[in-house]
Amino acid sequence: MKVLITHYSPINPYCILLGNAYIQNGHEVLYGVYNFYDSNIVPDILHIQWPESLYKWQVNLKLPEEENRLVNRLEWYKSQGTKIVHTIHNIEPHELENDYESKLYELIIDYSDVLIHHGANSIDLINNKYPKARHKKSIVAHHGHYLNDYKYISKIEARQALNIPIDKLIILNFGLQRGYKNQNFLRSVFDELKIDNKILLNAGFKHLAKVSLVRQFLSNIKTKLIKPKENNIINHYKHIPQVEVPIYFNAADVVFLGHGKGLNSGVLAMSATYSKPVVFPDIGNFKEQVDGWIGESFEVNNVNSALKALNKITKQVQSNSDFDNTDWLKNNSWDNHVKTILSNL
Repeated sequence: MKVLITHYSPINPYCILLGNAYIQNGHEVLYGVYNFYDSNIVPDILHIQWPESLYKWQVNLKLPEEENRLVNRLEWYKSQGTKIVHTIHNIEPHELENDYESKLYELIIDYSDVLIHHGANSIDLINNKYPKARHKKSIVAHHGHYLNDYKYISKIEARQALNIPIDKLIILNFGLQRGYKNQNFLRSVFDELKIDNKILLNAGFKHLAKVSLVRQFLSNIKTKLIKPKENNIINHYKHIPQVEVPIYFNAADVVFLGHGKGLNSGVLAMSATYSKPVVFPDIGNFKEQVDGWIGESFEVNNVNSALKALNKITKQVQSNSDFDNTDWLKNNSWDNHVKTILSNL
């Protein structure tokens, strides 16, 4: 079978790992938003990832006037007998700018044959947000690991590469620093943690909603240059190339997610892949994503609850630095993910 995976970047690791699993199961894989709009190849499966890639990130449609371009293409795939599957990554679009974007989310749901969820919780959440989802086939296929991107590097080597002291407890806040990831909340919890040799490592592009990429880039440089250096805070506000991801995770002791809202997080899968205990809010599918791994959840936006979870994890880290992720990797393979999808078409 031919599979077309839509995504917004040719090097998006999630989509590449997903595509590799389709290939290993004997299928031909095509990628890209432009293939979605411009190719005359008829795929057996159209696998839609983030809907924003189809109207905003790469193809900037003038809405609502140009909505028909998207609708006509979905209609064309339907007319060719293509099965449309849609992975639900978020409850609503990133940087939601207007209500019309939510309508487009439901539009894509309406054209889908199968909705893929990374956890059971999101089925009800999506059904309540988008009534048309209630009439679709919803399945759970867990977020896969990042083992193919794994590169072993010792903690000493990783910290030397980042110029971080080896004798510190490193708490990593990783990924694109969108507003809902609650950096101020993270800092409040970190400050309350009664450990002297701690460092909070913030790593990732500091995202500014509704601001041009050039202004975001300049703002990141400005923040990095003028912010006073603190002994226990290290900010790497920049794009983290995929080849550098192993360095940051191998340098860390604990990964800490402070999200105020969310449905899924690739950082949870990265944490388990790199054998790093993780602290996270009890929202969306977060608990199910780390089922079988070492993690502690907390009540969202509750400093005391998060501090209790962080304390518990840091004690585990201080008493044991070797965590076995074998079972989690087995249960969250991309092969399992793809086979679950194929068996439900």
